[in-house]
Order: sequence, then C-alpha cells, then structure tokens
Amino acid sequence: MPESKRKKLPEWNFRFTSKREWLDAARNELKEKKPGALRFNYGDGLISEPYYDKNDLLYVSSNHYECFTPFAFQSEYQNFYSVPVKKGRGANDIIQSALSLGMDSICLIQKGFNAHDLETALNEVVTDILNFEFQSESADEVAQWLFKEKIRINNGSIAKLPSIEVLKELIEWSSNKEAFFPINLIAESPSDCANSNANLLSQLVDVIENLSNSGMPIQTILAKLKFSFQFGLNFYQDAARIRAFKVVLEQVLKKYNSEVPSSIIIHGIMSNWKNEKLGPHESMLKGTTNMISALVGGCNSFQVVPSDYDNEMQRRIAWHTFNVLSCEAHLDKVKDPGRGSYFFENMTWQIAEKSLEKFREIESMGGYSRIQKQKNEA
Repeated sequence: MPESKRKKLPEWNFRFTSKREWLDAARNELKEKKPGALRFNYGDGLISEPYYDKNDLLYVSSNHYECFTPFAFQSEYQNFYSVPVKKGRGANDIIQSALSLGMDSICLIQKGFNAHDLETALNEVVTDILNFEFQSESADEVAQWLFKEKIRINNGSIAKLPSIEVLKELIEWSSNKEAFFPINLIAESPSDCANSNANLLSQLVDVIENLSNSGMPIQTILAKLKFSFQFGLNFYQDAARIRAFKVVLEQVLKKYNSEVPSSIIIHGIMSNWKNEKLGPHESMLKGTTNMISALVGGCNSFQVVPSDYDNEMQRRIAWHTFNVLSCEAHLDKVKDPGRGSYFFENMTWQIAEKSLEKFREIESMGGYSRIQKQKNEA
C-alpha cells in the first residue's frame, strides 16, 4: 500500500496515574462509599486492594526474604493423560490411542493395586521412554511391583508416599533413573493456602530428617523431590499459592545449606469441582482456568482430569487443553508469567509470609508427623 494512503494511527499519551489520584477519582465516583469497600477478602487473612502501584511492589521487595522472586524452571513441561486401569484391555486401547496422538505422560489410576491389570494395560507399550504416575491406594505394592521390573519404567512417580523403609529402597532403585521421583508430597485442600503450604513443607522436613538420619546424602534426597497441588476455584489465589510455596521452599532448604534442585517437579491437578448445568464440557472450562493458573504459578507438570473417563472426546479435550495453551498461547515459554504484577506479587508475599509463620509454628510443636500422630491418638 502506498505510504500516502496509509491511515495514521492516533497518538496515545498514557500518563502515569499515582495511587493518590486514583483514590481521589474513586472517592468521587463512589460518592458515599469509601474505596476500601472495593477490597476483596479471600479468607485466611488475604486481602486484595482495589489498586496497587510500584510502591506496593517495593514494599514486597524490601521484605525479609533475601530473594523474593520464586525460582523458575528450565525443564520440559509434562502433560499427563489420565487412564483408569480396569480388567481387560480397555486401558491398553486408550494408551495406544493416546500414543498415536503424541502423548508422552500417563497417569495410571487404580483403586486397589492389581499387577495383572497394570501389566495388561502396558502390554506392547514402549514404557522406558514414557513418563508415568501411578495412582493407587497402596504405594508400597506399586513400589514392590516396580522393583521386579517385569515392565521397565524409567520416568515417573507414585502419587502417594510409601513407608519410609520402602521409600529408601525406591530411591536406591531409581538412582540411575534421573526422571523418577519417589518422594511425591501432596498438598492438602487449596482453600487454606498458608496452612497447606506449611504442612507440605513440614512433611518435607520430616522426610529429609528420616532419610538423612539413615545416612542418605541431602543432595540425593532433593534430587528425587516432587510436589503435587490440587487446584480449586480461585484463579489468582491458586497461582499465588504455588509461587509463595516456591519462595518459602528456598528458605527452608537453606537450613540444609542447599538450593532447590533444577530437577524438582511441581505438579498441578485439576479441581474436582462439578456443575451439571455446564456439562458435559465443564472440564474444558475448569481445565483451562486451572492450567493457566498452574502455568502462571510456576508448575511444570499438569493433569487435566476428564469429566468422564469412558468418553473418548472428554479424554482428548482434557489432554489437548495444555497443547492449546502451549502451542497457541505459548504460556509455557515464559519462566515466571506473574512476575512484576503489583497485585500478584503482593498476594504472593502475603501467602509466603503466612506460610512461613505457620511452618515455624508447626515445627515448634514437633513437626507435621508428630502432630498427626497426636491427633490420631486423641
């Protein structure tokens, strides 16, 4: 197009507005109401202000954390395909179909462990190059099955912590398997972010103490770490919870003169929230929002759960959710998407502060395991 016929774009002059100016304008618009009425209370003492500016970010940066910015990942992202394992070849057919679509990570779900059903599901599957998560009520039985190596598994984890003796054996068994993570610690309900983070970190300390007391080097333990978080319905709070956990994790590991290993896995699991009015595609909605929240928060592993495991279309929607967000939105190309947002950094700081405070409280009472034992005996 000739230069003379091009339409000139209008010149925009965006002027920086101070927080005081914004509040004055808000008071004028709200008339009788105060700007404080626009505050949002997330519960657990988390307050969102209606407006933030760079001074709020400076306050966060001047906090007592030596390094406030959460660590970022260099590793590839894992996108899990959920497969229920039952009698027969149904699970094997689903896996073979998923492999043809390019899937490389599978979550195998069993209510009660059954070796025969599992081996049938993995029949003629090239397992040594795939990534697996084994969901079963008995982590010890899964581990004993892995030790036999009837089917070679190099990469993955068990979605429940085995007994400490089996865990030691599992770590030794996986010593030459860099992408197998025996220590999979699962966060509690997402509704109470600070308590959930604090309990998870105290569980980590218990595991480290138990294993290191048996003579296992701290670096060997940290190289086998995975943390799993279930996401809820609060987009911002869920994302900030993950970032806050990463901040406090760095502080806790300094106790052992260690840094967060680059191999660490932060795994996100889609919310189990259901709404029949939005069915059958509510999993597309919650899967998308949960996964964006996980990416912004800093997860590097995901599991979008289909609303109906027996429905092929629902399974494909669940798996392709991440593909759309990565290949079209490129959300996996940014190390820390939430960094620099005045609002988001402030919420991360609030959760991190409360998490660290509650973690210290739990440790002063003897740690997570001791507290749980006392509750069970009461």
